[in-house]
Amino acid sequence: MRKFLGLFGFAALLCAGVGASEGFDDFLLQVRAGKSPEELQAYIDSSRVAFDLSVDEILYLRDVGVSSKIIAQVVNHGKMLREGAAVVQSTASVVPVVEHPVAPPANEVNISFLYDSMAPYGKWIQVEGVWYWQPTSVLVDRSWRPYCNRGHWVYTDWGWAWYSDYSWGWAPFHYGRWVSHRDHGWLWTPDTVWGPAWVTWRSGEGHYGWAPLPPGAAFRAGVGFQFLGKDVGLDFSFGLTDREFCFVPAEHFCEPVLHKYSLQPAEVARIYHQTKFIQNSYVYSGNHLVHNGPPVASVSHFTNTKIKPVHLVEADITAGQRIHGDRIQKDSMVVYRPRVAEVPTHTPEVLQAKGHEQPKRAVVATPAELETRRRDLQVSVQRERDHLQLAADHEGDKQSRRELEVTADELKRRSKIEDKSIRVEASRSQDRNDQRDRRGR
Repeated sequence: MRKFLGLFGFAALLCAGVGASEGFDDFLLQVRAGKSPEELQAYIDSSRVAFDLSVDEILYLRDVGVSSKIIAQVVNHGKMLREGAAVVQSTASVVPVVEHPVAPPANEVNISFLYDSMAPYGKWIQVEGVWYWQPTSVLVDRSWRPYCNRGHWVYTDWGWAWYSDYSWGWAPFHYGRWVSHRDHGWLWTPDTVWGPAWVTWRSGEGHYGWAPLPPGAAFRAGVGFQFLGKDVGLDFSFGLTDREFCFVPAEHFCEPVLHKYSLQPAEVARIYHQTKFIQNSYVYSGNHLVHNGPPVASVSHFTNTKIKPVHLVEADITAGQRIHGDRIQKDSMVVYRPRVAEVPTHTPEVLQAKGHEQPKRAVVATPAELETRRRDLQVSVQRERDHLQLAADHEGDKQSRRELEVTADELKRRSKIEDKSIRVEASRSQDRNDQRDRRGR
């Protein structure tokens, strides 16, 4: 089994000799316990810890579904205490810094790699003998749903692709299937076949709707869809109802902050029965899967925009590098799309039995390794600041917009500090190497 240590956190360990920032571990326990926004707010207000979150920690809180409002409150609370109030040291034990997935060698990419990669952002549970992943976002926001929150549709040369703001979105929205469980909410089970998205579509009455395909749904070239091993027709429902669907007015289909326009459940129930299935959503063309979804001409008409496909490009990530998630670069959508072997090397039971171990003190990194981490820092921070800026631009409420800006500003401030720390450590590392070389002559 491969454990993933966050590159930013690893750099922090190198430079400061510490793990999580003061109070972060206690706050994260509240988040993972599924505390409501009001309960989190009360916890922050009563805390005497001057929170000073690292870049890694801010990005992680965003990835597990903590709102910018709560993050801004943590940031502002820490600033207030540092500006003059007495601060009491946290009595919490120091936990490992946030772990993030890194790319393994190609021959180690299997289902177990997906198990490991998703573990930091949720928990694995076994339901009727099947392993499912429950994102922490489900606990943070009970209304959360896949292919709706923190993402939007992008038209590519492979058809409609789901672009996820989450750094972990490269896996659950392109591999595997989702199910809405009565007791656990939305759960994901992995698969080995990559797709631009795995959803079924409906349209009508000036709306588009989609729902994640459930476990047992499989697409076969030259055959079409099968469900639980049997061929099904073009209008097969896969057992889905209006409760699994997300609907938006057609004129807002291409919005970058799409969930702001999603209909409430009562509206979805009404619209659902006035819409029809969009057939032939998936086809094979040029030896790869194309996800047609809503006809481009129709979308262009409703949104009053000319839609030009962007190129789907595979990310240039080598073994040991951090996986950043989907990215938009000019006229391309960059995705991490490894070939996943079907046979796992271990199950999530191993993760649960082993737990999150306290890492050993980090070894001294080489200047080249530190430079790689510095670049990773820049990429991840810029990616998240772009998402925050988009959300702020589409936010009508001034207070909510300011909370998004506070998070973006704090990311910028912390990234400068940590960039400098990495540069200092790289210089020291180079000096140590030079001294060894001189002694060896």
